[in-house]
Amino acid sequence: EEDFSFSSLMESVTTAIAEGSMSPGKLVLVGADNEAALRAVSAAVQYGLLKRVALVGDPLDIMRAMQRTDIPLDPNQDNRVEIMPIDPQAVDFQSKKKSMIEILGRFLSQNSDFFIMKGSIDTATLLQQALSIYRDLPGPSEAGSARKRRIASHTALHVLPDGRFFGISDAAVNPGFQNPEELLTVIENQVEIVRKFVSAKTTLRV
Repeated sequence: EEDFSFSSLMESVTTAIAEGSMSPGKLVLVGADNEAALRAVSAAVQYGLLKRVALVGDPLDIMRAMQRTDIPLDPNQDNRVEIMPIDPQAVDFQSKKKSMIEILGRFLSQNSDFFIMKGSIDTATLLQQALSIYRDLPGPSEAGSARKRRIASHTALHVLPDGRFFGISDAAVNPGFQNPEELLTVIENQVEIVRKFVSAKTTLRV
């Protein structure tokens, strides 16, 4: 008996969307001239997982990448897909990156319900902008008293060829921990995510 598989997750999500108990998502791809990322986004659209896609980058670079990958993801024919062009005067990599991040910041301030996906941009720059929208939000409260805001952390889910399933955290957002409390919080995040996919009857090992 498998505890988790990506095929079973895909089946659960597509079934829920078809039955109307779950809505397709919205996604913004930053650095959308990345061919591997475009293939993944195109597949997600074809599976019905996405209802809106925003592609951030140089329009010419994006269209060239689409042509090279030969994917059915055309903003000229599909109203679910839009290109968000960067500054046309940005010609080198650093200026293009700066423009992409500025556009993402403005976009997220008005569209906080979009998933964020990395294309041809470095992780640190993308995360810094993506997580900045939470800095000025009021902390959650419980019974009228403020609670400490939880730490954002990264989780990667893996299935080995023999079917064993495991998750890794944190390999991206937090390069280190200042104290045991931070480490415990990230472990709590990890367990909470894994529990969304794995039965409560399954014993987890940390």
